[in-house]
Amino acid sequence: MAKVLSQIDSNKAIEEIVMRARHFVVLISPFCDFEFLYNILSRRKPNVNVTIHTYLPDKPFENKSSEESYQNKLKEYERQWFYFEKLKLLHNVDSSYIRYRNDRLPFDYCFHSKCYFNECRFLISSMNLSWSANNDKVKHLETSVLLYKNKDRQAYFEAIDWYCDVFMKSIYNINSLTYNQLFIPFNCGHCIHCGQTMYYDKEKPYCRKDYSLWNKDPYCIEFYCHKCGKQFDYERSTITFKMPICPECMGQEKGTITLT
Repeated sequence: MAKVLSQIDSNKAIEEIVMRARHFVVLISPFCDFEFLYNILSRRKPNVNVTIHTYLPDKPFENKSSEESYQNKLKEYERQWFYFEKLKLLHNVDSSYIRYRNDRLPFDYCFHSKCYFNECRFLISSMNLSWSANNDKVKHLETSVLLYKNKDRQAYFEAIDWYCDVFMKSIYNINSLTYNQLFIPFNCGHCIHCGQTMYYDKEKPYCRKDYSLWNKDPYCIEFYCHKCGKQFDYERSTITFKMPICPECMGQEKGTITLT
């Protein structure tokens, strides 16, 4: 049966959803501490697909009247970005949905939902993925409802349908996502412009943000191999939209033997 959880139990439930997953994990949290998230995901089974929905921190505005406060905020901003870059390097982690709060394409929706689920459990919570929300010494009153697929089948799949049909359509205009697609092995690739982890598709080698900024020149020089993620200098790069993988990966693909 569904359970109503306290703050401490909610924290444990989130970790168990990540650690016990065998196929996929989806994490939805509008506010996120990337160090906290990295520490959780770096301990999971590496073959589990992880999809993250959150927003990037905004760079603080310089405030000459309060230099100390500005420097503290700047250090926190740099810490978040440091762990975000480390997060992108984790295997089978799709970070392509992580964006700035003001990047509201294709619609003007910002999400406020906090949901964490895998193939067996779905947690609907008031908690964000942050140190403060998961620290029982901080006076935040948090609670969650935990659904089990085997015991709360109707409610579990109603929550899954909300994610596939409502959330993905409203925030990203994606209509074709199904529950079964969440089980598909994560085909890991990299955006050829920024290098972040995304799905491997040579016909779509840009992440959503960089595709919207791309000048549509198919021969524009880029910096990362779409397959292995290796970074290249502009002068030495052969990476383009037309040729999104490096010569080494191209050679490996040509040398692949398919057994029939």
